[in-house]
Amino acid sequence: MPKIDQQAIRQFEFMLPSKRRQTEIVNRFSELSTIVNRVADVVRNSAVKAKRLRASLLAEAFAGQLVPQDPDDEPASELLARIRAERAATIPKQRTRSRRTTKELPAPATRVTGDDYQQETLPL
Repeated sequence: MPKIDQQAIRQFEFMLPSKRRQTEIVNRFSELSTIVNRVADVVRNSAVKAKRLRASLLAEAFAGQLVPQDPDDEPASELLARIRAERAATIPKQRTRSRRTTKELPAPATRVTGDDYQQETLPL
């Protein structure tokens, strides 16, 4: 910091805990550090397990194994065939042209020439 000289710093007394208290602080920090590392490992392992669980859940869902199947439901192959037939039977919609108007071109660049103020179109 500006305007703080070394002499002022040398005269300042720093309060330090006793050696016994310093040792307690270091020991407690080591214990907590160990706990934090264990928790971090558990979180990493849980994330990997969650990713695997999601993948297996999706696989079972797409295979139709999450809920009991109703035997009265029509098979997927028949459903797809019926949808294709319905689509083929409908008349396709004809595409219509958009009703957008054409953009108007800006007026050509002009300049006034001579005394009679006739406009002359400039080349673009």
